[in-house]
Amino acid sequence: MKISTRQLTYDALTLALLIVGGFILYYISSVVPVPGAKFLLMAPYLTIVLYYPVKRSPTPGTISLINLGFAALLSLISLFMGMAIVLSGVLTDLTVIVLFRKYDTEWKRRIGISFYPAYAMLTSLFITDFITGKRLYGNFGLWPVIIMTLATFALGYIGAVTGHFIDKRISQGVKRLKDESES
Repeated sequence: MKISTRQLTYDALTLALLIVGGFILYYISSVVPVPGAKFLLMAPYLTIVLYYPVKRSPTPGTISLINLGFAALLSLISLFMGMAIVLSGVLTDLTVIVLFRKYDTEWKRRIGISFYPAYAMLTSLFITDFITGKRLYGNFGLWPVIIMTLATFALGYIGAVTGHFIDKRISQGVKRLKDESES
C-alpha cells in the first residue's frame, strides 16, 4: 500500500481527532451509569471521523493504518486497549475485503465503516473477558451483547451518514471559496 504525503496528513489529523474527541466522550460516558455507554457514545463519533480518510483512500488498510497510530499512543495507557484498537481496525478492513473488496461506493463506505464501532465493542469485550480474566460483561449473557453490537453498528451507520453529509458540505464550501477566488 503506497501512501502519499497528503494521505498521511489526513491520517494524522484523523488520529488527532480520534484521541481528543475520544477522551472527551470517554469522560462523558463515565458519568452515564449504563453498561456499554462508552461504546454507544463513541460509535457515531468514530465513524464520522473515519469517513473522510476512507473516502479519500477507499482501499482496505486505511482504518488499520490509522488504528496502528491510535493503538501506539493508547498502549501507553493500557496495552490491552492498544490490542483491542488494532484488532478492531484489522477486523473492519478484513470484513470489507471479504464483503466488498474495497470502500469504492457510498453504501460500501457506510456499511464498512459501521463495522468498526461494533468490532471495537466486541474486541474490548473479548480482551476484558477472556484475556484479562475479568468477566465484566459475561454476567449479562449473550442477548445483551448481541443487542449492544447491533446498536453500535446502527449508531456507527448514523455516524457514517453524518460523515458523508459533513464531507459534502465542506466540499461545497471549498468549491465556493475556490470559485470566488478565481473571479
